Amino acid sequence: MKSLRKFLLGGMAAAALVLALPAAAQENTFGLSEADWALFTAAQGSAPESFSYEFASMLSLESPGAPPVAWDLTGSGLVLSDGFSMDVSGTLTTDTGDLPAALNVRVTDGGLYFSLDGTQWIGGTQEEITEMASGLAGSMLPVDPNALMNDPDAMNEAMGELMAQPGMMEAFMGISTLDPNAYVSIVRNADDAGFAYFTTVLDLGGLISSPALTPLLVQAVSGTTGMDASTMTPEQIEQMGPMLAGMFAGSNVMVEQWVDASTGALARTQLNVFFNANQGDQQLATVGLTFDIRLADAAGATIEAPAEFQPLSAAMGMLMGGMGAMGQ
Repeated sequence: MKSLRKFLLGGMAAAALVLALPAAAQENTFGLSEADWALFTAAQGSAPESFSYEFASMLSLESPGAPPVAWDLTGSGLVLSDGFSMDVSGTLTTDTGDLPAALNVRVTDGGLYFSLDGTQWIGGTQEEITEMASGLAGSMLPVDPNALMNDPDAMNEAMGELMAQPGMMEAFMGISTLDPNAYVSIVRNADDAGFAYFTTVLDLGGLISSPALTPLLVQAVSGTTGMDASTMTPEQIEQMGPMLAGMFAGSNVMVEQWVDASTGALARTQLNVFFNANQGDQQLATVGLTFDIRLADAAGATIEAPAEFQPLSAAMGMLMGGMGAMGQ
């Protein structure tokens, strides 16, 4: 539990630093013209109040000596001012072979409903489901999210513990020295099907091995690798940078975006992630992920709640009862 806590705290800090890259950029336009930069940045939050979406996603995870893990999913749904829907179908690949996957979700009229086959639904009020999910998370995680959200002292204590980790303060200070141009490139390509077409590439391997992130990553993995980051000097942590650079060489994230130049609206985004982990000449793991989503205006659309559903409390009671019977 202690190692999981250290991993989560380190990962949380690393995520904060990655998300802070745009702040470090500030007036930087990454080589785009002022007009293209204005179009690109305005499009990032330009979704209409009500819109439909369609997506496709593929994942491939391979590691020597382990069975491959993959998914091939498609989905669609609505995002409205008063509701949300999602229908997903596809295939999951595990060590047992290919398995069909399906998930249907409806949020409307103060209720949340979900189904694994589109016919048998389970539902309840959003408050009931949120409370149940929060309770499960609080019992499984080393940090109670409710305590952090509702107790300023608990939040301050968690942040104090985070900042007390070796190299953490230096890492947060180091964010100001990051040069976004060294890790991020943004290009407006030739227009595609009448849309302004942008490509953003993040050098993930280079960013991981940067002096600002190295202490965080050492801290994050220390609980799972047997290393004790608390006993390492800043010089020893800094020496881990070249090793991390070699381990994750070639890893990158590419985001393709199609923008309607006449309205400034973002019509499509495709995320492509390639993560490569090596140890010397040994391949540890490769991860490939794509997520392609298209948006369209859905003014006037509505979401219907299922005509029949099983209350969540009854479904959970049956599940817990079945688990108790299995343990006897």
